[in-house]
Amino acid sequence: MSSSRLGPPAGRPSPRATLLLAAALCAAWASTAAAQELRPARSVFAQLHLANGSVEGDISSTFESPGVGLGAEVGYVVSERLEVALGLWAQDLPELRGGYRYAGRNLQGTGATQLQALARLRPLARTVAVGPTAVAPFLAGGLALVSGQGTSDEQNEGPARSAVLGYGPVLGAGLDVALSPRVGLQVGVLSTVVVPDVALDGADPSAFADEPTPPPGSRSDSVPYDVLTNLTAGVRYAFPVRDRLPLPVLEALACPAELALGEPGTFTAAASAAADAVAWDWGDGTASTGTAAAHAFEASGTYTVTATASNARGSASDDCLVTVASAPEPPALATCAVTPATVAPGTPVRVEARVAGDAVSVTVDFGDGTSSDTLPAEHAYDEPGAYTVTVAADSPYGADACALEVAVGDPFCATVGGLETVRFGYGEADLTAGAARRLEATVEALRRCPALCVVVNGYADGFEPGDALGLSRARAEAVAGHYLEAGLEASRVRAVGRGPAPGANAKDDPGPGDGRARRTDTVVTRCGRF
Repeated sequence: MSSSRLGPPAGRPSPRATLLLAAALCAAWASTAAAQELRPARSVFAQLHLANGSVEGDISSTFESPGVGLGAEVGYVVSERLEVALGLWAQDLPELRGGYRYAGRNLQGTGATQLQALARLRPLARTVAVGPTAVAPFLAGGLALVSGQGTSDEQNEGPARSAVLGYGPVLGAGLDVALSPRVGLQVGVLSTVVVPDVALDGADPSAFADEPTPPPGSRSDSVPYDVLTNLTAGVRYAFPVRDRLPLPVLEALACPAELALGEPGTFTAAASAAADAVAWDWGDGTASTGTAAAHAFEASGTYTVTATASNARGSASDDCLVTVASAPEPPALATCAVTPATVAPGTPVRVEARVAGDAVSVTVDFGDGTSSDTLPAEHAYDEPGAYTVTVAADSPYGADACALEVAVGDPFCATVGGLETVRFGYGEADLTAGAARRLEATVEALRRCPALCVVVNGYADGFEPGDALGLSRARAEAVAGHYLEAGLEASRVRAVGRGPAPGANAKDDPGPGDGRARRTDTVVTRCGRF
């Protein structure tokens, strides 16, 4: 009777469909995972499995008569994402019985063994926390050597001779459940595609050519392989492995003891070659990395700065204290004064000022090439003249200065002041001989006192012919010209036309005469205020 091609019974999924469905569920679960470490990396583990197994091949469909199996693994956790393992399985699979038949008799048993080399990959290093445990989906893949019921007599036409060893790829998916960093559970599905076709169940597509009726559930097809599928549940224990990588050492730490508010400080840490990175915790809620770092604090206080050198094995830390004070106030000068402000040569003056804020240095420049670095300061001038005294306070946070005037000369000069008035005729701007004589006293005082200057203000009464402002300017320039002809420097004389005098009234002095509004006033002042 020719062999028939039979598929798996209706409603029963094949191992391949089961494997694909499990892989899709694991990938979907992994994509929504949260952070939790499943087990310690770089550790060796041992695992025992209990399995419910089935064969899909020439004599059966998936899980028609499932059997049991026991597996043991040893492996190594490379990282949170990857582990590798070597496992050995022993299984009793009733579905294998009846594959090797001779003259209508069943001549084979139900045993099968596998030696597997596997790699398990977690799509994400993150896992889902479930109460005190952590659950991580995984995908598995590898290779297997399979010893089943096949013999070298692939056509099953005679007594069994030497066994046929099978091999093929292993694919799977499942979940790891970590009960602690050492103990965990694992459930999943593993399917091994076994070739040659006769190796596992002792049957190939022509196995039942001589049988009038194939065994119940048997099928003959043209696919040259069988599939061994196991639903597994296991328990594992992880052993820590002593890492050859040395622990990092933080060899030196340099920190500024004090900083001003907002002032950047330089921090350095020397770590051993084993350190992969150095991290800084500034104690103010911020952090950075690097063996050298700069940091400024935004509030005053005392901060504990911690440097941590780390690698895959561990870390080492050290800390230092940094005191951050408010920035000093910039210096400010107040109540600057020099007394007396007018002195004779050789008579000392006293310079005083109050310094507010934080000043690093104070300098008093007397204006004659000499200076002092203390307050109050005293100084006597050798030569007459007008001197500017400058007081300066300086610090890294700012500076301030004030200037004071000192007149050095004849004591007579301190008494010179007030007005010298010269009157003009109606509509006239020429200086008369009498008026010139009245200015001689002022000329002598200016010659004697080189620190004095004059301002000549000219006025008109507003009813004189012509432009009152131009007439007042002409009168002021006539008096100023007299001072210049007497030998005074032009820099010490200024002429200003003021126009009509305030309150002037022509009725008080109509016509030509010595009216009150038709005049010039000479104002004597110190040149420092000129």
